[in-house]
Amino acid sequence: MRYLIIMRHGEETENDFLGFAGRLKVTAVAKRITAIVKGPVVVISSPWEGACETAEILAKKFKAELRISDILFASSGKDEDCFAAAALVLAEKEGTEAVILVTHLKYAKSFPSYYGKHFLGGVRWESKELDKGEAWLIDCDAKILQKITD
Repeated sequence: MRYLIIMRHGEETENDFLGFAGRLKVTAVAKRITAIVKGPVVVISSPWEGACETAEILAKKFKAELRISDILFASSGKDEDCFAAAALVLAEKEGTEAVILVTHLKYAKSFPSYYGKHFLGGVRWESKELDKGEAWLIDCDAKILQKITD
């Protein structure tokens, strides 16, 4: 696995489904990611409806398998939550160019720095909050964190 992508679910409507603007932004961000990631991808999503819809857009764009995990549903941002998410990533690492996690605000904010510190030789990033539909792209080889937005 060269890339780890942590994407915050798209903008939802009042009934928790992605609205037109949410789908549009997620599609634009997915297009930017496909310009970087060319190989096999696994998409893992929180079971929440808005996250699943976001993940379905990504899985379709990459022709990738979509998996759902309760681990990504809610997070305190604490190390034990990030450890569980890291285990998901490590289980999919072989044979893929990228693993994409579709999740919520706290994971999107805390997981990149946790992963860099514990799995990329102590790299420390100050990851800021992502708006809905945006993503962090971690280049695990170059040890670079890049924000992907529309």
